[in-house]
Amino acid sequence: MAQIVAGRFNDQTGAEAVVTDEPSYPSGSTVHISGTGYAPDCYVIVQVVRPDGSVVTGDGTNTPGSDTAVADVEGNLAYDYIAQDVAGVYKVNVVGADNVVLASTTFVDAAKVNKLRVGNSAGPEDYVFVAGNVVYAEGQVDSNKYYKWIVRDPSGNAVQTTTCPATPTTGAVSNSYTIQSTDPVSNASSWKYELHQFSSSAGCATGLDPGPGSKDFNVVQATVSGSPTLTPSKSFFASADTGPSANPGTPGGEALWMARRVRAA
Repeated sequence: MAQIVAGRFNDQTGAEAVVTDEPSYPSGSTVHISGTGYAPDCYVIVQVVRPDGSVVTGDGTNTPGSDTAVADVEGNLAYDYIAQDVAGVYKVNVVGADNVVLASTTFVDAAKVNKLRVGNSAGPEDYVFVAGNVVYAEGQVDSNKYYKWIVRDPSGNAVQTTTCPATPTTGAVSNSYTIQSTDPVSNASSWKYELHQFSSSAGCATGLDPGPGSKDFNVVQATVSGSPTLTPSKSFFASADTGPSANPGTPGGEALWMARRVRAA
């Protein structure tokens, strides 16, 4: 049963929207839910439907039912929900007067890729790499889960898939991938570093997580020339030379041009 507060239910304005601060969360995380466009000083029911179809309040006690939230004088909404115990896709419904669903969104209780670094755990955080770079991924899995990492190129092909651990894991995990000279540069699509988690070793060995944690990154290849057409390419410049360079593989598949003055060796 919803927890009712004083006030009146939100009549539909037609401008209601709701979002979460992240697309996915490790189990036990607090999901910050916010909304705009609601009737000022009115209350709504925030119903969060878990992947198994159950509905519980957001305080982490797994009490059946939904909570209420009150819009401020500007029609903004804020609500926190602790996601735990059930992995998968959660649906958030904001319900107003006459049980009308005013706005909806989703989030995932899943493994999380926290950061990508260059080289190793001490390297700088980065999301643009060239051939020879080591992409070092840091992530987090839920309690007692089997997991595997998958690296996908811009076409969605898996270029690296790790084996699953022999025993279930909790917490921080890591992995690395070395960019090969034959790897394609990014285009309209980015590369992806994915972290899949499973409740069983058999599921990990043969399956895919429908909502894996992931981080996008880009692979680029620089071309430097004395000509704006980049033909021919050039590796030696006199002290007064300038030349444009293109970096195919940057986000959006666009080439970035810049003039550089290079000192002679």
